[in-house]
Amino acid sequence: MNDIDILEELVNAYKDCFVENYNEMIVDVGMRYKDIQAISNLIAENKELKEMLKHRIEYTNKLEKDLFENASNYVIPKSKIKAKIEIRKEEKENCKDSIEEKYLLREIYVLQSLLGKGVDNGN
Repeated sequence: MNDIDILEELVNAYKDCFVENYNEMIVDVGMRYKDIQAISNLIAENKELKEMLKHRIEYTNKLEKDLFENASNYVIPKSKIKAKIEIRKEEKENCKDSIEEKYLLREIYVLQSLLGKGVDNGN
């Protein structure tokens, strides 16, 4: 074996080694590209979810602010319910129609349930 043959073998070995490493590099680059795409997709999805959460928090804060500022619009004072119960009880006492009396009893029951009380049998 002469020097040229040895050099040709070294060049061929180098080519084989280079081709193997090149193929491995291509596969590695492809895998890294897929990873980068997946990460990019996750970042975009995360950004979208953050925007949705931001919107939800802002909306919840607006609702909460409205509730505290306008609570009287959402809450019926107990005194009004009690007064309405008394009015319905008086109407029931003066009622001559059994259907209307049942309606009034039902209304009294509903009003009392708003106060967290059970029916007191019309007393």
